Amino acid sequence: MIIHLCNFLTSLISCFILSIIVGFGIYFLIINSLVDDYIDNYSDIGRSEAILEFYNNQRGGVFYLGSSSIKEDLDMEIIDSINGLDNFNLGNPGSTPIRRLIEVDSIIKASPETVVLGVGPMSFSEKWLFPYDQYAIISKYVEENNFYNGSYPLGLNKFQLLLYKRKFVPSALYIKFDLLFKRKVVFYGEYNSDFKSINIIPQSGKKTDFNFSEKNNFPEYYVSNETNNEKIAFEEIIKSLKEENIDVVIIKIPLNPLLEIDLKEYDKFIEDVSKKYDVEILDYTFVYDENLFYDANHLNEEGRIRFSRSVANAIQ
Repeated sequence: MIIHLCNFLTSLISCFILSIIVGFGIYFLIINSLVDDYIDNYSDIGRSEAILEFYNNQRGGVFYLGSSSIKEDLDMEIIDSINGLDNFNLGNPGSTPIRRLIEVDSIIKASPETVVLGVGPMSFSEKWLFPYDQYAIISKYVEENNFYNGSYPLGLNKFQLLLYKRKFVPSALYIKFDLLFKRKVVFYGEYNSDFKSINIIPQSGKKTDFNFSEKNNFPEYYVSNETNNEKIAFEEIIKSLKEENIDVVIIKIPLNPLLEIDLKEYDKFIEDVSKKYDVEILDYTFVYDENLFYDANHLNEEGRIRFSRSVANAIQ
């Protein structure tokens, strides 16, 4: 009887182990086929990895860093044609100085002649988007360091990243159903891998979205007079680039004049940084009329062309 019991337990354990192996195998296939396709082609999350790959393969040029206000609003083909330089749009939705600080060593190795830093008050408010998923996706390119202090999903090993990606399964399935039923889906594949002209607003088919004008306050635009991690990261980026004799230019991104916000501390901080590190500022904050905007801080197609031409001449 004891022998039979041992055989039963052995079979039970074997079945249990086999179930785990099969289950994990199915999970692995789901992540690699469904989720990775979603990240690369149907979400802007994949752009973070594409940018780091770009640094590994590029030498020289003018690099434009910033959030979606740089990615959406600057057309590098227009800028190339005007200033005759090799310009690259490395804007990344939701990114702030803390997020871009990770890239500094890779930027330096790519040896750009100039780095253009696009910023707005959202960049320093600490009340804006927090791109945790971007940190996770680029884990294989960077290691955790003291600045991030374990507060971000950064430096995940392959197994940890594989488990992390389960959060994207519902979104990936949703996209697959949309494709199956031929509903309109925004394709991010070119957007993620292109560093010249592709932007997403025309792809979405929208021209204006002024819902923001109904708001009474805008905490995401409020910059205090106190030092915070975003400000520290911004200065560290400039300091590191200048130490390597890389020219740095600050662009204050265009904002819709319908916004009723106080920019006193934001302006003061940028001015102080400019003087401290001898960096030129190109100020486009309230240069354009509201009819050239898509929303609060993204230009429409006509605004994009005007902004690109102006920046091209200024950088030249």
